[in-house]
Amino acid sequence: MDRLITPLIALTIFLAIIVSGCAPAPLLPAVTPAPAAALLPTWTPTATASPTATATSSPTATLSPTPTLTPTTTAAATATVSPTALPTPTATATPSPIPTPVPTPAAADWPHLVWQLINQERAQQGLAPLAYNDKLALAAQRHAEDCAQRGYGGHVGSDGAKLRERLKRVGYTPKWVNESWAWTHTPRQAVFMWLDETPPNDPHRRMLLSPKLKEVGVGVAASNSGYYFIADFGR
Repeated sequence: MDRLITPLIALTIFLAIIVSGCAPAPLLPAVTPAPAAALLPTWTPTATASPTATATSSPTATLSPTPTLTPTTTAAATATVSPTALPTPTATATPSPIPTPVPTPAAADWPHLVWQLINQERAQQGLAPLAYNDKLALAAQRHAEDCAQRGYGGHVGSDGAKLRERLKRVGYTPKWVNESWAWTHTPRQAVFMWLDETPPNDPHRRMLLSPKLKEVGVGVAASNSGYYFIADFGR
């Protein structure tokens, strides 16, 4: 019984809710809208630009015209050459012939001995022998005596004459010419002094063994407990 009553009560309530929701709601009085306010013109202020200050440039200084330099003409210096007086030619003294010295008896054969020793060395080097020339020997003997008289050797005579001039005086005109001198005691020592040189500092050795030279003459003169040996070479 209770089970039937409970659903009926619920149904009753449900129907009541539905009936009440369908009833019309009471009308509210109509509201009359108020007249709209008249529109006033709207003024929007615009920003006015302030006057801009204009910078006035200061007057610039006016450059004065640059003075123009007037070129001046410089006179070129002219060198004045003074005439030079020419020296008056003087007469050249003709040298007097030097007397042919006579070797001492001990050294009479030494010139030929020097010549033989030179050719011996040339033969060992495979070179042709030198011929003995009497004109070269005469010039060499005169120069040896000259060195003995003045007390020192050299390639220039006491009168300033060099080898070619001394050879010219004896009538010998060479194509190639050379000279060696030594102060020593024997012919062998003289030749040894000329050959005892080390290349490339060996001018006397190269002279004695030169293939360009073809002739030789030798002079010997005693001086100061020794002898001057002069060998004149030519071609």
